[in-house]
Amino acid sequence: MANLSLTEARNFFTKQLIASFKEIPVVSALGRSFFPTVETGVSEISIEVERGTELVAVDIIRGAEGNLNKSTKSTERIYETPLYDERINMVSTDVYKSLFVNSNGSVNESQMLNYVEKTAEEMLKLRNKIERAYEYQAWQVLVDGIVTSAVGDNIDFKRKAGSKVTVAGGAEWSVTTVDPRAALQAGCTWLRTNGLVNAGVYNAILGESAFAALIANPKFQAVGDVRTFEKLTMINEPQKNSVGGVFHGQISAGSYLINLWTYPQYYTNSSGVATPYLDPKKVVLLPDTTNFRLAFATCPYVFSDNGTDVVRPMRGAYQLHDSVDRNKRAHYFGVQSSGLAIPVAVDTIYTVKVLA
Repeated sequence: MANLSLTEARNFFTKQLIASFKEIPVVSALGRSFFPTVETGVSEISIEVERGTELVAVDIIRGAEGNLNKSTKSTERIYETPLYDERINMVSTDVYKSLFVNSNGSVNESQMLNYVEKTAEEMLKLRNKIERAYEYQAWQVLVDGIVTSAVGDNIDFKRKAGSKVTVAGGAEWSVTTVDPRAALQAGCTWLRTNGLVNAGVYNAILGESAFAALIANPKFQAVGDVRTFEKLTMINEPQKNSVGGVFHGQISAGSYLINLWTYPQYYTNSSGVATPYLDPKKVVLLPDTTNFRLAFATCPYVFSDNGTDVVRPMRGAYQLHDSVDRNKRAHYFGVQSSGLAIPVAVDTIYTVKVLA
């Protein structure tokens, strides 16, 4: 293949890298599947929350004045989204050294393609690291409603205390006289009356220990009405296609139908320990259709304007960037993103701890 001048190689590299990066499938997971993505053109995310009611009209005497109603106030909440920026020094890689060590003012196009592929591979690893951060965010919201930050204030979505419960002592699912469906029914009823969910079908994601206790429970085994669907035709598309979730079938609990899921997936915490996204002893209950968002704000990006570097906000879920540090003799490539998992309908999440 032909040789390229270093100027030509730079343009060739940029175009090929962006094309390669865009072709990489987005990493998905069960937690994030409940949070459709939305990209904004602002640096902070704002949402309006208005808790509804189900008041019943009262009739009046004909000729009398109508009942005066007061509009429910909505609350605007503004969130500064966490900023993630992961980078790597490509000068330290063997493919970089083989590309430029004998360049003599030009590089081989074939070697440049190898360098593009290696850089795209490294960028994928960086993006997957950020993707796991968003999956972790989603489970923080689903379990307790608080997204933690390593550098700033934690973001508390103010979930009601009644949406985060522990079964009473003696009512744990490991007790043979306890019917686990009672806790699930109570959760669905809470979502119906507090979250004003009108659906009759819910999703229950069970931690590993909770699921083991459920299927071993004599009361549950006695009913044995777990129904499965050969083609998962009753499951919503985002959850059906999510990576990592395991569908076990559908059961009834009182007047409700519940899809049973487990999520045997782990992340590596700061201490290097594999940690489950979902507490093994807990169950998360959600309506079949959720009103949540994974909202992306703008990221600061450096543009060159007539030879002068200018920092401007850039819209998009993920931004690629590179920079040269002359003092360190390093060429960094990186991925940055600024997103936040937001439970717009915050009262439509129910978490219950079912084991001591």
